[in-house]
Amino acid sequence: MSNLENDTALPAKFVAGIAAHINEDHRDEMLLLAHRLAGQAWATDATLQNADKNGVELKVMAGERVALVRVAFEQPIDKTTDFRPAMQALLMRARQT
Repeated sequence: MSNLENDTALPAKFVAGIAAHINEDHRDEMLLLAHRLAGQAWATDATLQNADKNGVELKVMAGERVALVRVAFEQPIDKTTDFRPAMQALLMRARQT
C-alpha cells in the first residue's frame, strides 16, 4: 500500500457501515450529489461505493449505463467523526447549486 493510500484511507469496517446506512436510507441524497456536484444529470439512481478522507465515490446508474464518480469534501477530514459533518456540508453545497 502506498503512502497516498494510507493518507486517504478510512477504516474498511467504517466505510462498509456508512455505505450500508446511506444506501438504505439516503439514496435520494446520493442522487442529488451525483446530479449537482458530479455533473451526472442523466442518472436515475446513485449509491455510495466508497469513502476516504478526501471525499466519496458514487456509483450512478440509469438503465444499462453505470459510472463511478467522485465528489470531494471541501477539505480532507481528519477522523471518522468528521465524516457526518463533511457529508452534511456536501449536501448543503449540492442543494445550493
